[in-house]
Amino acid sequence: MKAEWIDRPAELEQLVSALVSGESGLVALVPEVDGAEGFGTTALAAAACADPRVRRRFPKGVAWLTVDADPPEILRGHLMERIEAVGDELDPLEVVSDPEGMVACSTRPGDGLVVLDGLRHPALVYATAMLAPHSSVLATARTAAGLPEHATIVEVPPLERGWPLLVALADALHTAAPRDVDLADAGARTAAVHRVLAEGLPRLGLPDSVERLVELGVFAGDGTIPAGLVRLLWHETAGLSSVDTELTLAGLSALGLLSLAPDRQVVVLPDAVRAYARGAVGSEVTAALVRALDDGSGTLESAEERSYVLARLPDHYTSAGGDVADLVCDGGWIASKLEVYGVTEVERDLTRAGTPLAERLRHTLAQNTHLLERSQDGTRRLAVLAARLHAVPMIAHEVRALLRGLGCAWLECLWEPPDLAHPALRRTLSSESGAATAVAFGPDGGWVAAGDESGTATIWNADGTVRATLEGHDGQINAVAVAACGSWLATGGDDGTVRLWRPDGTEEAVLRGHDGPVSRVAIAPDGTWLASAGPYEDLRAWRGDGTPLWHARAGLDPGGTLSISSDSTGLVLTGGGGARFWTQDGTPQGTVEAAPEVCTGDPGVPLDSGHRGTVLDVALSPDGTWLASAGEDGTVRIWDRVRHVPPPDEHMRRRRLSAVRVAGQGGWLATAGPGGPALWDDEGSALGTIGEAGGCTAVAISPDESWLAATTGDGELWLAGRDGTVRARVSAPPWSRDDVVISPDGSWLATAGDEVRVWRPDGTPLRDLRTKEMIRSLAVAPDGSWLAASGDEHVQVWHADGWHIRALLRLEDVTTLAASPDGAWLAAATREGDIHLCDPDGAPLTTLVGPLSHLTGLAAGPFGWWLASTSTDGELLVWDVGAEAVLAGLTLDDTLNGCAWTPGGTRVYVAGDAGLYGFKLNQPR
Repeated sequence: MKAEWIDRPAELEQLVSALVSGESGLVALVPEVDGAEGFGTTALAAAACADPRVRRRFPKGVAWLTVDADPPEILRGHLMERIEAVGDELDPLEVVSDPEGMVACSTRPGDGLVVLDGLRHPALVYATAMLAPHSSVLATARTAAGLPEHATIVEVPPLERGWPLLVALADALHTAAPRDVDLADAGARTAAVHRVLAEGLPRLGLPDSVERLVELGVFAGDGTIPAGLVRLLWHETAGLSSVDTELTLAGLSALGLLSLAPDRQVVVLPDAVRAYARGAVGSEVTAALVRALDDGSGTLESAEERSYVLARLPDHYTSAGGDVADLVCDGGWIASKLEVYGVTEVERDLTRAGTPLAERLRHTLAQNTHLLERSQDGTRRLAVLAARLHAVPMIAHEVRALLRGLGCAWLECLWEPPDLAHPALRRTLSSESGAATAVAFGPDGGWVAAGDESGTATIWNADGTVRATLEGHDGQINAVAVAACGSWLATGGDDGTVRLWRPDGTEEAVLRGHDGPVSRVAIAPDGTWLASAGPYEDLRAWRGDGTPLWHARAGLDPGGTLSISSDSTGLVLTGGGGARFWTQDGTPQGTVEAAPEVCTGDPGVPLDSGHRGTVLDVALSPDGTWLASAGEDGTVRIWDRVRHVPPPDEHMRRRRLSAVRVAGQGGWLATAGPGGPALWDDEGSALGTIGEAGGCTAVAISPDESWLAATTGDGELWLAGRDGTVRARVSAPPWSRDDVVISPDGSWLATAGDEVRVWRPDGTPLRDLRTKEMIRSLAVAPDGSWLAASGDEHVQVWHADGWHIRALLRLEDVTTLAASPDGAWLAAATREGDIHLCDPDGAPLTTLVGPLSHLTGLAAGPFGWWLASTSTDGELLVWDVGAEAVLAGLTLDDTLNGCAWTPGGTRVYVAGDAGLYGFKLNQPR
């Protein structure tokens, strides 16, 4: 920077005073001309940070971050490093419990100072305040717009000679600066810089440096330019070495044509200079950059370099005349871009490619966005990606190859997962606030709105991006309706209000009057009025601006449907086996008894093959070709109404299964499900079903593998040979269907229910073990010396010799048990997702903190090192018991009900509502 740029004692003193006064935790340094660059704010901020008074004021130090227009995914890691540098710490619970305190944090002085230089996105200030609540923030920006209102603003005026950037460039290039430039006009500022550069650069006497400067115009976007990519480009175009590149950059920086960030390996190019270079650069430079990136992609070192390549290389490929499909359909490219930018940006790449392969890939990603975004761990996300790509095996193979090279444990599908999306599913949208409870389309089908159980409604664009978030309801949203014109929508909720919104998220009105939850909302096609139904036969009509029109008692249960006629003159409410009609002015028009049931589904779409749990609402698109379903699983799914017939399941794995067990010597397994106990080989092919009819809920295999035990839904215990012969069918105690185990020597078995019953292998009762509550899960010691049983509030352990109590543990909401192979520990999983480990005498050992989901199954690995768990929200996790951490995991689109290991511990099988899964645990070599 030129010395005169910081020769501003008045502004410097004002900035220092603002920082040391302690009046505000956020100080912003902005140009007097709103939106202008090149006013020397960076130099002033650096001078202030070097002032001894500022150093004394912030004993924890000053951390500088060059921000510019770089995307958040690049700045996130750097920001955390700067926050750690000033010793700030954040308790995550503080943010969760007090989200509204974020703005207050942004104006609270601290003992450390984080500098955000070149701020373009005000949201970064709020993020810094939230992540560093005990530090102050100094931001240099082009405008104060969007900053917290309590921030201290220091304005920097122009120099006496005019705009500082223009003056500095003119002096460096020995050119007269244009006079009377309207600094408030961005176009006039840019034109003035172009005039100085056009006149001064040719006479500079450094043609090679000028050519290198112009080549920087090839870099897309308005953020910083990674220095490593500049080295690659200039080596390709001019054969420059790394040292030559650094010298050239230093020379251009001395002329004020660019600057080198003091804290990152990036080049900052003024927008006006970049625009000049962009207008002068030739197409051959784009081709050179593509060649350089292709040849040097393996040498990319910084996050900035990798991020730029992932974001911009498809553009450069297209500009250079290359086939972008070759790039974006590569498994490595998809995996890398997914990790940095998420599903939406990968979809955009694939849409641009436009090939059949690209469309299959895009469709697969759109169907599984919710699974990929839930998987925060990079290895797990890649494992999910590989598991969902069975429709494109070549790309799945490439992703698996990447996983093998990562040096981490991961789970690989042994066969096509039974929960893969139906072909009619277009896209899955994820509600992050719980169950999606109501859904409606925009009039052109270009967006969809859905409410959830937390009281938040989200509007998604057709490509899956969020258009707006609607917050205001206190409690679950039960209804969403969109005006035919698309300019507004209405929501009704448990708080008894109807709220009117614009599609950008602006709340227009709150309609009050219902005595309880609003269950249905309908908008007249002409948009002039709407109606809402609540409890106690409460029906209300309103004008489009929210003014009440009339109120009526419906005379029937309003839990059915509410609709307004196509000419906007009549209203019909169905429910309770009938329908009632009203005119627009509220005049009753009669009642029809036993009205036909209103269909809320669509026979052309198998909704039960998509959502985990209940479908709570369905909406048809305006053109009738597709529909949306809102589910208890927190997703909104967009379906094509054209009927698709999925390929037949030749292995018969697609059936609801409640439990799975592996034979002691391996090689085959047994499952419990509606069709009775079923046998499978270790590759997942069906071997047969035992019994004639009826479903079973739990199954166990004898140690010698010659017979099986199974419990049925109606409380029977079946004993059968492996050949399918049923040896005995006996009535068990009430609800003895949740679990069954066989002792390691095969001399007894036990069933769970209102009590625990111990049986002989021939089916005669041996003993009833009295319990404090209904028993849901059983576990037996590997030597048969004890039996454990879990209920809602206790885990009981009995000595098998004499069947007396060995231990009684108070553990609430335990759902399933597992015993280690050596009998050293007993694991108990809970509905909250935690796994408690204790010894057989009840002494606690440790607790594995899970993913806050309802755990349904546990299986101890053969050596006691690993523990597999399943949950209702589709999480399969393999725990390293010694490290008390997750070793590997996979997110599935299914409710999982149980798991079992092979004897060698290399495979784990899972039973789910969608069917049977098999996985190989890949260990790092």
